[in-house]
Amino acid sequence: MKSPLPLACAIAALALAGCGSKAVPAEVPATAWKLLQSVDAEGDPAKATAQTIALCDRFASIDLLLAHDDSMAAAAATALAAHGRKQVLVVGIGGTSQGRALVRDGTLAATIERSTCVDAAVDLCLLALHGVTLPPQAREFAMGTRAITRDAVGDYTATAAEFLLQVTRRQHPQALASDAAAPKQKIAVVLRGDSDPLAQAVRADLATAAAKRPQLDLAVRSANDSDAEQAKAVSELAAQGYRAIVVFGGASSELASACKAAIAKGITLLALHTELASDAYTYAVRTSDLELGKAAGLAARRLLPRGGTIVELQTSSTSRAAEQTHQGFLQGIGLAEAK
Repeated sequence: MKSPLPLACAIAALALAGCGSKAVPAEVPATAWKLLQSVDAEGDPAKATAQTIALCDRFASIDLLLAHDDSMAAAAATALAAHGRKQVLVVGIGGTSQGRALVRDGTLAATIERSTCVDAAVDLCLLALHGVTLPPQAREFAMGTRAITRDAVGDYTATAAEFLLQVTRRQHPQALASDAAAPKQKIAVVLRGDSDPLAQAVRADLATAAAKRPQLDLAVRSANDSDAEQAKAVSELAAQGYRAIVVFGGASSELASACKAAIAKGITLLALHTELASDAYTYAVRTSDLELGKAAGLAARRLLPRGGTIVELQTSSTSRAAEQTHQGFLQGIGLAEAK
């Protein structure tokens, strides 16, 4: 086992975390922006439509609507237009192909990119397969984001975790070098399903990653939205000799048990955009929900430079991800202090 990454590198990476953030000039006080209401649309476009209509009935003036995913943003924009509120600016989160297309045609004012994080996931697996370890406190990799508007793609906001990963990559280039003659590295990916736009983007980026790294023996399976099938696939792949397994989506107790059993066999288990108990993964990689929210807040400030009224459609008001996105939005727009 190779020496762990020196803690000093982790501290240095953390110290660089603020380098990607760009503050919005504070000529206008934060009180110029007002969040009228935040409601739960459960990530469902139909419920987003109903909630948008209810918000239109409740508030005579709405300047901007934030939706926590692009599909809800699309539904909200349609509902707003149907109710004579086409002037309301709509911001989505996801950066999906649907969201980008709607930004290009002017239906959405902006979408905030949720990266697949595939390159980070694959590199962490390859590093682990080459015996590279990270400090115990460096298990969570929350990645950054950027805003996409009709006029421009915003600057990418990197996180401390990304700096740490980049330092590790530079320290161990031989583990990541593309080498067709190198022994095959067996990595498996288990998607809970394929219907979600992010899952489709993950699958596409996995194909790209495999093409760039001929040493990868990459197996990708879909559990067809079945918790039992996803857990079964993890167990089967562990038995087939895969030394690193990535799980995408799903948070069932069955999946957690299968992941724990794989870890007990010495397998690296990476949770990609997946909320599992801390003892059910080796590493967790996802776009930072807090940074997504902050980017949305900063976009709102730029779209409404003199202030305005805002409503928010959350995917699930009880989930950690939605709460982090909401808090990030408040921080980005200046209605809450960063913690």
